[in-house]
Amino acid sequence: MGVGIGNPTQPIGIGTAFNRGMLASFENVRALFLLPVRMLQGQAAPEERTTGWLQGHVRYLSTYTKPLWFFMAISISLGVINLLPIPALDGGRILLTLPEIVFRRRIPAQYENMIHMVGFALLILLLVYINLQDFINPIQLP
Repeated sequence: MGVGIGNPTQPIGIGTAFNRGMLASFENVRALFLLPVRMLQGQAAPEERTTGWLQGHVRYLSTYTKPLWFFMAISISLGVINLLPIPALDGGRILLTLPEIVFRRRIPAQYENMIHMVGFALLILLLVYINLQDFINPIQLP
């Protein structure tokens, strides 16, 4: 006699699946924007802090039971963050084209390159800081 562990599913229609998917995506984007606010207010639990590759991907994915949900969250997060008006990201490039639209003059390439270089350097520093926090101050998962 053995124990069979499975993941029971229940069939749903395409309309219900679409609505649930849109709701899950909306909640993910909302949580993405609220997390920094909650962290600054001190309301976020330690498990919710921004994590690097070690904590966020390796350990979390190994304990996570819904890998498709995890990859959905990663995809949506990357898409939304990429559109933020931060230099070196696509949102920063969009922001730098606004003066061209309004004034009909392009920002000189040397200034645009400098802005993107500084933004990229700050993003790399943030990446290094977050990944170092995984080793210096690791999150203890239950």
